[in-house]
Amino acid sequence: MRDSMGMYRGKDIAGTWRYGYLFRSRKDKVTSEQIGFYIQEMYDEFTWRTHEVDPETVCQFTGLQDLEGEDIYEGDTLLTCCTKRNPSGYTGSVEYAMHVHAGDLDPTILIVGFVFRFDDGSVGTLFVGDVCEITGNIHDKEEQK
Repeated sequence: MRDSMGMYRGKDIAGTWRYGYLFRSRKDKVTSEQIGFYIQEMYDEFTWRTHEVDPETVCQFTGLQDLEGEDIYEGDTLLTCCTKRNPSGYTGSVEYAMHVHAGDLDPTILIVGFVFRFDDGSVGTLFVGDVCEITGNIHDKEEQK
């Protein structure tokens, strides 16, 4: 496992996923109208490569991994573990959100951070130790069909 905290991913112009540190920069130093988004990847101890990425595909690492040890990023689609209520498991995607949850003990619980949006639109929290499997991501959805 790589040290992924504070890491991002995004698709470059060729459609290749790039993993690393995110920064924004002016494309043209004379005009500040266009801002480019870049991911800086570390190739070895002394070599960094910078790739311009599509800002619509930029996703942050959640700090969690799936049951195969794969890093879970914002935008990933997941299949959660099976339960007695749903033996086939639940599907949905990871997003960063501010969400008011109607809890049993306190009706106004505010969740800020990475949440799991179920396919039916409801929202749940992501916890370390949740058993889930990455099935894709929202940016590659068309390619998966």
